Amino acid sequence: GPAAIRAASRWLARFAGNYDFDIDGPFAAWLRLVADDGDINTVRADAEGNRRRITTAVSAVVNQGAMPLVLGGDDSVAEPFVAGWRDHGPVTVVHVDAHLDFRDAVGGESHGYSSPMRRASEMSWVRRIVHVGQRGVGSARATDVQDTIDAGNVIVRARELERDGPEAIAGRLVEGERFVIVYDVDGTNPTDIPAVRAPVPGGPGAVALGGLFAALAARGSLEGMVVTEFEPELDPNGTAAMALVRILCRALQSRLA
Repeated sequence: GPAAIRAASRWLARFAGNYDFDIDGPFAAWLRLVADDGDINTVRADAEGNRRRITTAVSAVVNQGAMPLVLGGDDSVAEPFVAGWRDHGPVTVVHVDAHLDFRDAVGGESHGYSSPMRRASEMSWVRRIVHVGQRGVGSARATDVQDTIDAGNVIVRARELERDGPEAIAGRLVEGERFVIVYDVDGTNPTDIPAVRAPVPGGPGAVALGGLFAALAARGSLEGMVVTEFEPELDPNGTAAMALVRILCRALQSRLA
């Protein structure tokens, strides 16, 4: 996943000085503010160690006053990513996903890809979670939906995003509110990005989702972002990776320009 996103970003970077119709101005004057810190070395059979490595890497970036953008892995990466703000909270989590990811455990695993938002909600430095883009049927039970609401979190279904628009959703943040984005790529309409393991019909397209991230970054203070569940082997011509890079550019442009 990270390699495919890097490759698409290198291609797009050739147009850095060209006109961008999504922002009505030059595309990427902010690119000089971005650095690639390389990959986190993970071990397939060491889930606990991997979580520790991810949190350590994220914390190191946050400690430097920079904004971490973490690419790759499944939804379970979101938990150690958010843990990186242990000493730098409070932060709100904006969770963009077709699914809720609020199961306590699945098959005895409480740190898997159905549970990261429940684990994040238990972190004392997480103010609240704003779930965005949920639709269809996934692993959530009715009790999970009620549990996240009872915890003070908010669910903005895909149909509400389509009806109200990105600025209205961004308006749910207090102006200047510090937040991180947890972005499961299957939150995007699979017509635009089909390269995911659990595609769900409907939802925001690449342009709409890029607009949402830009609106969020303009409203609050974007502190970090993690992108999960992108499957490059399902993207043979690379167009999904290009769409994903465009979405990320909208967030970075609003944060760094």
